[in-house]
Amino acid sequence: MSNDARPKPRLLVEPGAYLRRQVRLKLNDGLRGLKLKVTDTVDMSRMRTETAFQHVLDVGVATGTPDLYARFPGAILELFEPAPQFHPGLAAGILRERAGRLHKFALGAAGGEAPLHLTGATSASLLGSQDKPGRTFPVVTVQVRRLDGVLTTGDIRRPALLKIDTEGYELAVLQGAEGLLAAIDAVIVEVHLGKPHAYRPQQVLDILGQHGFALVDVLGTEIRNHRTTCLDLMFERPAAG
Repeated sequence: MSNDARPKPRLLVEPGAYLRRQVRLKLNDGLRGLKLKVTDTVDMSRMRTETAFQHVLDVGVATGTPDLYARFPGAILELFEPAPQFHPGLAAGILRERAGRLHKFALGAAGGEAPLHLTGATSASLLGSQDKPGRTFPVVTVQVRRLDGVLTTGDIRRPALLKIDTEGYELAVLQGAEGLLAAIDAVIVEVHLGKPHAYRPQQVLDILGQHGFALVDVLGTEIRNHRTTCLDLMFERPAAG
């Protein structure tokens, strides 16, 4: 599979994008030679979709997904982020410019409380030490709720996009959203290939397939030590007829 599933920019049509891509490919080649992490940065502005989404549910926001919000300037934003260090910036930044709400809790398959491990400057995980064995991180206790217990289908402005990036907790978020998926038109989900303690990638494809979604795009990949460890996948409902 290619590491860049997006349309390749042409030199005479998009010279800036073409040159940026060439530099990125050369840099990635060098990092692979050193056996370092290679990340194909997800560019939401180039996703293959003709749909103008009017409601964006962003689960696992951290500091935000600005290219996604810019792609759909009229969309209402529902931002779900349990890590407290990100809340002031989201409220003072993104939500000062856009219509939407900040939900200061985690999403999962069941309600309750859980320890959230603050694993980096822009990341947090409910998997904790299972995700990074041998390391310890600051921990805060956060509320966990089901997405279909927070919003109903009547709350959703169509067409709607659900984006999930929760550091290995994606399947649990989808399981807690099943009562809402009938009102969702597309899903972007980060799928981890190297976290068997979290879920099998096929489980994510199965649950979305059961609700009528089909894979339409690979937005980005992450490679570590010559192995693909993570894919950012986009699913939509097939057009009728």
